[in-house]
Amino acid sequence: MKLALILFGISLEINRYWQYGALYSIDYNNSYDNYQRYIFDYFKGKGYDIDVYISTNNLNSDNDIAEIIDKYKPVKYRIADDNDNGEDGEDDKDYIISRNKKLESAIDLCIEGGGEYDLVLITRFDLLFQKDFADSNIQLDKINIVSVLERPNLICDNFYLFPHKYLKDFQQVIRKCANINHRNIKNDLEKIAPINYILNENRDISELSFYKIAKTSYI
Repeated sequence: MKLALILFGISLEINRYWQYGALYSIDYNNSYDNYQRYIFDYFKGKGYDIDVYISTNNLNSDNDIAEIIDKYKPVKYRIADDNDNGEDGEDDKDYIISRNKKLESAIDLCIEGGGEYDLVLITRFDLLFQKDFADSNIQLDKINIVSVLERPNLICDNFYLFPHKYLKDFQQVIRKCANINHRNIKNDLEKIAPINYILNENRDISELSFYKIAKTSYI
């Protein structure tokens, strides 16, 4: 069995990432061990081989690029151009478009690679999972999303797990919704396959208990 792990978005920005008027640092290293435990160890323990695909921001140096490649050993990766970093915050349209481009790019890399997979897991670089997958409500024949958010039409857009056969349809949704926040794609995903909510809490994304976001505020 094989799993394609797609990592997208900002992986490393020190005191440059703006959100809601505050300055943050994002460092994928803060989540690396957590991902080894919750993603890699779990799926390898279930007999899956894992291929990694990466699309991320333009890093500070060639050494930074070499380090993330050495750690995750992606089958394919893309580093965004300088003008494609979108640093202005999660409510800013430039940020949304930039984030969506990185997601689309990573999906394209996976599809173009032509690998045969059973499952696809898509997530960002900076989460800290709080719940063991083995003890969670994960249904591998459906599109697994963490939760509905504070309004019924909004969904978590930081984690997707689903059968590989749905990836091209998912790609079309991402392309169609390239200029909007992907918290608004619930109806489009429901047209692909049934959605399973892993831990449905109907609350703001910052308050979900399945994971936390590993951002460090600049003081």
